[in-house]
Amino acid sequence: MAPGAAKVITARLIEEAAFPVVYTTGSGLSNKMLGVADVGLISFKEVLDQVKYICDAVEILIIADGDTGLGDAVNVVRTVTESKKASVSTIQLEDQLTPKSVAILMGSKLFLRKR
Repeated sequence: MAPGAAKVITARLIEEAAFPVVYTTGSGLSNKMLGVADVGLISFKEVLDQVKYICDAVEILIIADGDTGLGDAVNVVRTVTESKKASVSTIQLEDQLTPKSVAILMGSKLFLRKR
């Protein structure tokens, strides 16, 4: 189990509760920062800044929501590289086409590789 956090205080409480990992949720960040669902309105820098604050505040492992990699293949490389610099332990990337949809709210279009 990896409890989710969108802010430092929540991450610290998760750490105090002896969980070994915290998940920085893109949906949580969007809800916290804009009060809306995660529909791609938050920039890469805004997400990365929040993840950095959480990484700096706790000693436990961090799983970061990397969304769809925030663009094409070059953006995926940047997302992974910058997340690594921020001390993220693991990054979760979704296999949706950009612009992404929110599966809970509407249908998702998945990226399917050709065989």
